Amino acid sequence: MGDTKRRLLLLVLDGLGWAPEGEHNPLSEADIPFISRLAEDVPPTLLEASGSVVGLPPGQVGNSEVGHLTIGTGRTIPQASVKIRDTITGGGFRGCSALADVFARSRAGGTPVHVIGIASEGGAHGHIDHIGAVLDLAEEYGWSDRTYVHAVSDGRDVPARTALHDLAQLEKRGARLATVVGRKLAMDRSGRADRTESVVAALTGADGAPGTTGDWRAAVQEHYAAGVTDEHLPPLVLDAPRIAPGDEIVMTNFRPDGLRQLATALAATGRPLTTMTRYSDDIPASVVFDQEHVDGTLAQAVAAAGLAQVHIAEREKYGHVTYLLNGYTQQRQAGERHVMVASRTDVPSFDLAPEMSAREITERLIGELRSGEAQFLVANIANIDTVGHTGNYDAVRQAAEVVDACLRDIAAAAAEHGAYLLVTADHGNGESMREADGVTPSTRHTTSPVPLWLLGADRALAPSGDLRDIAPTCLHLLGIEPPAAMSGRVL
Repeated sequence: MGDTKRRLLLLVLDGLGWAPEGEHNPLSEADIPFISRLAEDVPPTLLEASGSVVGLPPGQVGNSEVGHLTIGTGRTIPQASVKIRDTITGGGFRGCSALADVFARSRAGGTPVHVIGIASEGGAHGHIDHIGAVLDLAEEYGWSDRTYVHAVSDGRDVPARTALHDLAQLEKRGARLATVVGRKLAMDRSGRADRTESVVAALTGADGAPGTTGDWRAAVQEHYAAGVTDEHLPPLVLDAPRIAPGDEIVMTNFRPDGLRQLATALAATGRPLTTMTRYSDDIPASVVFDQEHVDGTLAQAVAAAGLAQVHIAEREKYGHVTYLLNGYTQQRQAGERHVMVASRTDVPSFDLAPEMSAREITERLIGELRSGEAQFLVANIANIDTVGHTGNYDAVRQAAEVVDACLRDIAAAAAEHGAYLLVTADHGNGESMREADGVTPSTRHTTSPVPLWLLGADRALAPSGDLRDIAPTCLHLLGIEPPAAMSGRVL
């Protein structure tokens, strides 16, 4: 078992993929003396963080949700995207009672069905094929003419301008488009009520809704010409019914965090809501594919050993170090505290503030290390990933420099107060910021491995592993036997 130090900080540098020799890598150009020296002195253990290791289809890029879930549970959790894919290929959604009930109620009441979801092939939050499968079910029920699609354009997990193609593909599948809006507004998770309210107004025709757009293709092209990409499209309202009281709503995103704010707002209006997965225990909705709470997690093992713990992140990633890291539960263990640091709301996009809230998180961590109250600390610093999604090469470089300075100070505090420091990431992103043409900005995650360093110990880690190995390694360092349910190994 581990020695008697029994204090550990697990620090997740979100989106820090490891590809130092790769092209179009702003991290290799950044002034990051601490990480550079660390890599020279202690070559990082490289961890797989994508594909089947994290419960996704082989070759699929990882993401923050599955990354934190795998880190916190120490095993592969089959993801909803795989279950949904298998259901569709096995005959479609006709066997899904929650969706069957939607169309049965709509037919009985003569009311429309409104389908809301991300309309791209990105696969991180949802998939255009899942919208298509709901449309197929509508056709089986003879309800295609009363089923409308409210498409969320992507531009973040796919190239920045794919909406024209994707929406045309939906129309070929029979979609009746009602609205189009970029994910920046529809999938806000920073608590900016104005963004969510603007989308609700467009969807429902409430006060503040924009006027009707006659030709969505022409409207999208106009925004492209003005430099607006898919992620940032404002609400486009087409000549179709709005969501009226009593109309059924189906949300096809499987990742719970993206549409959570919008789902909360729509549920508050009393409209019947069905979601592909459970977005929150607090949202009254029927659920098509419910996640099962995972036992035998890192947080449970720490609590069972009688140790106190604290989980810290800014709002952008708060759910990742709490609900997801803890195995799909919002319940806190004995001695477990959560700290949410406010995300910046004074800028429209984080490339305009690449420092985000990293310094505030750093100060909270240093204070926690100084106090000695918690024996296990876990934190997420989101800059490289969140700024990476803007596609702004120079801003990612600046974000990396902020993260490096914060890591330097956190490492010094960990050493001063006698704590191990494990530094890693959940998936790749910021290490590859151009598409294959070398010109077009990339806003997508990657399949790059992520680094793992252990500071404060006179021992070497294994040269390679995957995200499942982090929890067993943390517990070993704390002198705790990893739960039998964990399939990861001690590195």
